[in-house]
Amino acid sequence: MNVDFVLAFIPPTILHEENKDPRYKNLKTILNENTKYHVYGDTTAQGIHCISHCENINVLPNVNVIKKEHIDLKQIRDSGELKEILFSILN
Repeated sequence: MNVDFVLAFIPPTILHEENKDPRYKNLKTILNENTKYHVYGDTTAQGIHCISHCENINVLPNVNVIKKEHIDLKQIRDSGELKEILFSILN
């Protein structure tokens, strides 16, 4: 994708074996170097949403990982925090 930024919350970046196309097994290999990635990782999550997925792509210079405990997307939206996050990225 040719976009300025990507905002993601607890994203899986290493995909499961069901994915038959090896190019997409580890998303680190397909992220472009021009897009700024803002990724929120949950330090308490387990399984597919564990923080290691964020750390997987954090080795790239255009990736900013923000680590938080117990990410609750509804609370982030309702509290106005999401609006603040978007404004900070756009400015």
